[in-house]
Amino acid sequence: MAQGMQRFDAQALAYCLMDNHYHFVLHTRQANLSWLMRHVNGVYTQVFNRRHGKVRHLFQGRFKAILVDRDASLLEVCRYVELRQVRAGMVGEPAAWPWSSYYAHVGEVEPPAWLDTDGLHGFLLWLIQPVPLWAADRSSTGRGRESSSHPRSADPGYYRRGAHTSHSWAPLSRQVC
Repeated sequence: MAQGMQRFDAQALAYCLMDNHYHFVLHTRQANLSWLMRHVNGVYTQVFNRRHGKVRHLFQGRFKAILVDRDASLLEVCRYVELRQVRAGMVGEPAAWPWSSYYAHVGEVEPPAWLDTDGLHGFLLWLIQPVPLWAADRSSTGRGRESSSHPRSADPGYYRRGAHTSHSWAPLSRQVC
């Protein structure tokens, strides 16, 4: 993921790895989402096949994408992604699923270098001004943001409250393929 985010000038804002698929909330600065997804899926498939001595496809069909209005629904979409395992009945609360960005967003763990938690907090909580990738000082955190510029915490109750609610954008599935 880190290689793909850097190579294609993109940000990963939230994710959830499920048992047979995954969900990502990505922000691309250029019109290159298809190339990014091809890279991420292709590299992962190659690594998986080498590790397990296989030669096969891992992903079926093309990825699904939905255009999200950052101001109107970015937080809701990130919450939806991080609650997928709860809605699927796999766990009772998001903290019981370690394969999502939930822990990083509530400040419980250091986020992976490719997950832009500071960027998401800056977009949504207005705690910092979003810094363009090209102007960021990457030497301190490796993620392009100064980690001490704002608290690394969010309201965990916000996620729990949304675990079983419907979403106004749910009917938009399969809008962009």
